[in-house]
Amino acid sequence: MIVIVNPQTSGYRLSEAFQEAGVDCLHLYTEPWPQRRAADTLSPYTAMHHDLPTTLAALTLKSPLAVLPGSHWGIELADELAARLGLPHNDRRLATARTDKAAMVTAVERQGIATPPTFAVRNPTDLAAALAAIGSRPVVLKHVSTAGSVGCLRCDGRASAVAAFGELHGQRNRMGRPNDRILVQPYLPGPQFAVNTVSSEGRHLVTEFYEQHYDWTSDRPSSRHLLLRRYLDPRDRQVVAYVERCLDAVGQREGAAHTEVRITPEGPLLIEVNCRLMGEVHTDPYFAAIGYSHPAILAERYLDPQLFTTRLDRAYRAQRSLARVYLRTGGNGRLSASPGLGAIRRLPGFHSLVELPRRGAQVSPSNLSILSTGGAYFVHDDEQTVRDSLATVFALHVADGVFRTDTATRESATAST
Repeated sequence: MIVIVNPQTSGYRLSEAFQEAGVDCLHLYTEPWPQRRAADTLSPYTAMHHDLPTTLAALTLKSPLAVLPGSHWGIELADELAARLGLPHNDRRLATARTDKAAMVTAVERQGIATPPTFAVRNPTDLAAALAAIGSRPVVLKHVSTAGSVGCLRCDGRASAVAAFGELHGQRNRMGRPNDRILVQPYLPGPQFAVNTVSSEGRHLVTEFYEQHYDWTSDRPSSRHLLLRRYLDPRDRQVVAYVERCLDAVGQREGAAHTEVRITPEGPLLIEVNCRLMGEVHTDPYFAAIGYSHPAILAERYLDPQLFTTRLDRAYRAQRSLARVYLRTGGNGRLSASPGLGAIRRLPGFHSLVELPRRGAQVSPSNLSILSTGGAYFVHDDEQTVRDSLATVFALHVADGVFRTDTATRESATAST
């Protein structure tokens, strides 16, 4: 049996991968999530975690092969349970560095790895000192512990930074905790990349390497698309080496990770290490493009460790190009039509549409890195074909041509990366 803590999106895909191989999965939910347990129909085995002694006693009787996080909300408990049960786990001394962004940066810096200037501020006095140290550059304020770009604001001046701090400080983050500290960093120029990995006994396998493209609307980021790199050029390999050092620095020895990095004039700099699967992976497009998915490789690490070990010595190469586009609406209101979906389906390389809102649903422009109004996948042998189709989808977004709502209120992207 495999225990998956707080499964969501890709955590469900992980459960499917194990169950397809004939392995039972127990979905373990924590106190804020009883409604998710009630709605869980993927596994016949579910449970609620109330306290460590009770959960450990129950799991000991089941002799699980592994305890894995099924989302960002499962990282801490999964690793603690795995360690106490004597199962593969990460360095417990660095547990905080895998979920707290301030501690993460500190742990990486201690290993002599370059990081952006980072300040965890608790009050307006701390904020003023951080802004003075950073100087005239734009800054980013964000929650110390969060996921999906929630609570991330870009500020071009002192006044907007003070306002952003007032908005974020004390607010509950997506982990359900009040923000007593806000992270302040300079806005980093340059392209952004994401590296997905699966680790075993301290060795890291790169499963995917993505270009990440964001738009900034009202100084908040929203994902435009991810584009899978088929081959790694010298700069990409530099990013991989940097990411592997960061994983070591935060004690990530086992399991999946999704690490985001910016290439700046000073070289690669860390955005964050997420010690769990990349969110919202849909299995079929990935198998069509590269023959596996991030959840599938994590499952393989436990089900066929010999095969997984052989992958560690192979050079990274994706068979085909793949992109995931985040579909957006420019209007607030009730969804009345989706006129752009037909045009997207006809684009070269189109594979599938996922997580689409139903007609009549309330929709609004999202500033999250999630598929709140659906997504589209493209898979093709030619990368330029995929890029051309991505440009066409973006033009549809600019024209607000994907969805139609019953109001004329709309927002537009003010900047992009």
